Amino acid sequence: MNKVKGYRNMLNETQLDWAKLLNISRTSFNKKESGQVPFNDREKKKIKSHINNALQKQNEKLVTIDELFF
Repeated sequence: MNKVKGYRNMLNETQLDWAKLLNISRTSFNKKESGQVPFNDREKKKIKSHINNALQKQNEKLVTIDELFF
């Protein structure tokens, strides 16, 4: 399982939730999450911010773009 999917599952959110966050279709998000198509820089920043907002509320260590995507 990739890290993006792992964090999405940890937050109990669906692909549709994250597709809406990124303003793309669920199908497009699925292709990006599965590695068929890369996330662009704007999407990477939005995902990182979304995850870190949730982690901050739980007093957890924040993640970087490098940790998520590389």
